[in-house]
Amino acid sequence: TSYWEVNDISFSMYRHFNRQEKIVFLNNLLPKYIEKRHLAYTSHGYTPTTLQVKADSFAHKRSGELGLKKVKYLFQKFKFNLHTGSADDFLVNNNIYLFSDKRGKKVFDNIKKKIKINFEWQKNHKGKRPDFIFRINNQIFILEHKHMKEGGGGQDKQIVEVSSFINYTEHNVSYVAFLDGIYFNKLFLQNNQGVVAEQQKQIIEALQKNPNNYFLNTKGFCY
Repeated sequence: TSYWEVNDISFSMYRHFNRQEKIVFLNNLLPKYIEKRHLAYTSHGYTPTTLQVKADSFAHKRSGELGLKKVKYLFQKFKFNLHTGSADDFLVNNNIYLFSDKRGKKVFDNIKKKIKINFEWQKNHKGKRPDFIFRINNQIFILEHKHMKEGGGGQDKQIVEVSSFINYTEHNVSYVAFLDGIYFNKLFLQNNQGVVAEQQKQIIEALQKNPNNYFLNTKGFCY
């Protein structure tokens, strides 16, 4: 079950599958497990302390970092260039993206000043910069990325953070909330109840209030 985390499925999620869903899941996963892990595990012996087992069991801890790498890959796939110049250069080019690393944060702050972006979300989240800012067809998009496979506990705080992102409006930019992982599918099922239903309602109301903003998953981002 440690290897399941590499595939974005936890044992607690598996327990909520019905019998047919469990069969489909295992039939799909077992060939991958045999190909990717069986030899690695047997070379050390199948024990709870096998190094690869422990590494796999912490795969979910790396989801945020890997998610950002995935977004970079998608930008590159669609022929966007990583912007390494000044704020002035950013504002006259298209099909470019800026990553919020140490240098990118400074450029983002300069872009804010030049085109008078308030970015109130930052003030309400301890000065946090967005993960990415990109420009296409002379339009600027500010993107925040989260990876979630299930709700509850600290995960609910993440969905609040990313859903609040699209509650802000600027006259010259669009806010993009990119929710990666299979929780997105659950979030938009019909007849949701409880916390999930409330999350869905808040997101829909935010999009209706701010039609220039976006809440999407990987497929929506590629579209």
